Amino acid sequence: MSLPTTPPTGERVEGIPAPPGWDIDPDPTESIPPETEPASAAETSVTSVSQLWEAATPSRASRIMRAVLVVSVAVLALLGVVRLFAPRATPEAATVDLPQSWGADRAAAASVADEAARAYLTLRDREDYQSGMSQTWANPSANGTGWDGSGSLSVLDSYIVRTTPVDAQHVDVLVAVHITNEGDEKAKTTVSGWIGVMVPIVMSDARASVAGEPVLAGIPEPAQSTRAERLDIDRETTEATRADAAAFVRAWAAGDAAALAAPGAQIDSPPAGLATATLDDWRVGVGEGQERDAQATITWSIGASKITCHYRLTLTQVASGQGSRWQVQHLTTDNKTKEQ
Repeated sequence: MSLPTTPPTGERVEGIPAPPGWDIDPDPTESIPPETEPASAAETSVTSVSQLWEAATPSRASRIMRAVLVVSVAVLALLGVVRLFAPRATPEAATVDLPQSWGADRAAAASVADEAARAYLTLRDREDYQSGMSQTWANPSANGTGWDGSGSLSVLDSYIVRTTPVDAQHVDVLVAVHITNEGDEKAKTTVSGWIGVMVPIVMSDARASVAGEPVLAGIPEPAQSTRAERLDIDRETTEATRADAAAFVRAWAAGDAAALAAPGAQIDSPPAGLATATLDDWRVGVGEGQERDAQATITWSIGASKITCHYRLTLTQVASGQGSRWQVQHLTTDNKTKEQ
């Protein structure tokens, strides 16, 4: 039997029965859709344009989402403006828990720092320099001290500016040192002035010691002060107590303040015979009760020098068999000012 050389055409071959369920005479034209005339290019263009510009009505969900987006952007913009112009909070300084003995330890730290600062800026001989630093700092030559050995400096004076606790064992002490290079033959110009030395101090059970290399630093300007508040004067009490106040000033300068001070008053007197003092101005403030504030201007004479000082005093009314009198309970510098 020979195989056909051409593919079947789907036509029925005479003499061969058709398979079951197969339509014997299918209409080949039923599965072919009728041909339609293609739309012209112009019609296609018009249809596309009209579809492109046709307004679409947004759904309710779309409108809600759009409103939420607009409100969110507005809120973020407002927060940005508020943060831009609102004052920034200053972070609080960290607190340091100090031992109960820190008051005494701070005095020791200040004393050691003052000695170290003076040694740090006393520059003459390398060996003497290391010896001076070793009084407060263990093995300064190994730790390094900064000076290269050139030039010379002398220290005229020094004082403690401030102490800043770092932790329970360490404190930074700022020392103001008055230095000069006068006498340095190699120096082209003579300099003299105050400079700060920051000295790190460590506290141990044994003593205060320098904890590391000191460094040069600036010195803050002194705080501005205002004139003392003038008391509203009680003229009658002022005149009635002026003589007693003058007597107290003379006794105080002579070394015997307790003779005319109020009972129980703790008023230290200068050494007897060192100075004399006179009362130049006296005023007692108005008030009620058994205590009054007073102000005194006193001129001290020490040798041929005169120094005028201003004081604020607390007077206490003391009763006795012959009546009562106002006596000095306390005195201090007259630096109390009115609250703004």
